[in-house]
Amino acid sequence: AGDGNRVEDYTSIEIQKGDTLWEIAKEYINTDHYKDLMAYMNEVMKINHMTTDRLTAGKKIIIPYYSSEIK
Repeated sequence: AGDGNRVEDYTSIEIQKGDTLWEIAKEYINTDHYKDLMAYMNEVMKINHMTTDRLTAGKKIIIPYYSSEIK
C-alpha cells in the first residue's frame, strides 16, 4: 500500500500543562507528507488559527494525521 491509500484525518487533543507544539508535532507526525517537522507545525498553527506556537493548558487544538484506513 503506497501513500495513495493514506487518508488525511483530524483529531482534537486537549493541551496539558507543559505541552509544547514541538512535542505534540513529534508525536503526531506520522507521514512523509510534510517536508519536515516545522512544516507540520505550521500546518497545525494554520488549521487552529494560531499566531504563536505558545499553547494554553486546557485548550483544545486540532491535529492532522494520516491513516491508511479506507473510509
